[in-house]
This record gives sequence, C-alpha cells and structure tokens, in this order.
Amino acid sequence: MKKSKLLIDPIMMVTITIIGIMLAASFTSCHTEKQVTTISMSSDNLSLKVEYTGWITFNADKTGIRDMSPGSYLKYKKNGDKLTSKCDANGNITYELFDGSISTQLDDRGKQMLIDAIKIVSGQQAKQKS
Repeated sequence: MKKSKLLIDPIMMVTITIIGIMLAASFTSCHTEKQVTTISMSSDNLSLKVEYTGWITFNADKTGIRDMSPGSYLKYKKNGDKLTSKCDANGNITYELFDGSISTQLDDRGKQMLIDAIKIVSGQQAKQKS
C-alpha cells in the first residue's frame, strides 16, 4: 500500500495562514467591541457630556442605578464636575467622583449628578424607542 503525501505550495501556505489570522482578528473584534452612546451639549455657560455602554437598569424613581451589565459604565461630565459609574466582572457597581475618590455610595452632590445623568439617558432611550 502506497502512502500519498499532500504537498502544499509555500505561497498557498502563507495565503492560508494570512486568511486564518484575518478571520481570527475579525471574529475577535466583532465580539469584544462595545457600542458606546455619547450625548453632548454645549453653549456659552454649559458643557455637558454623558457617555455609557452596556445595559443599565435604573431604580423605579430614576434616582439611582439598580443594575449594570459587567464591564459597562456611565460617565457624566458637566462644567468640570465628573461622575463615573462602573460595573466590574462580578457585578459590583462603583462610583468615581470628580475628585478621584472611588466609593460604592454617593454623597448628596454625587447623587444629584447621577440623577441628572439618568434623566438624560432615560430621555435618549425614550427617543430611540419612538
């Protein structure tokens, strides 16, 4: 019984390798990129930007975040004041305030910033649904 050998041209081997790498890169990028929504407004006395990714569920009275998807965030910036809400891989939500402090609870100023961000995001989501 004769064994046959499959001979592959070196150029064909390089071509197959390159196509494989491109397919792997394409597959990876399709599944790791997140859609980011950005809402911004500015005027003479106002600079406002809200950015978020992932899904975010607000509490019933829209004064806080009930749940976020792991890896998601909500960023709020108004005239230099900043608030970032993030959810880690374990589902823990943390807040980073304009002064760089990180906490699981917000002070009154942080709560008001979160409420303002929620109003903007909720309004945008309502527009997208209609």
